[in-house]
Amino acid sequence: TGQKELLCGRHGDEVIAVALNDEHILSGSGDPGYYARRPLDASVRLWRRSDGAALGCFEGHVDSVRCVALFKSQPLMGFGMSGSLDCHVILWNLTNGSVECASLLSG
Repeated sequence: TGQKELLCGRHGDEVIAVALNDEHILSGSGDPGYYARRPLDASVRLWRRSDGAALGCFEGHVDSVRCVALFKSQPLMGFGMSGSLDCHVILWNLTNGSVECASLLSG
């Protein structure tokens, strides 16, 4: 739409990945790779698009988050996913009002 969306809260390191749907914004942070350091923040954050309200900070990764996804259809509607340099993919439950890891996949 060309409108700037202001969000409450912030990451403690560079934002590496962003996913959008009609209702939410999901983002992940960490070291982008050229600093050769551990990330200051390897969190995944969720905001409501309509008002920019921060809905959750998901802390399950120990290294930089490289990708995030929001699912738009069943059976995964209401879930988000993040992947990190820590070799984990985490499925996050976004619908229950709490910050909850629904599944941790190692690889």
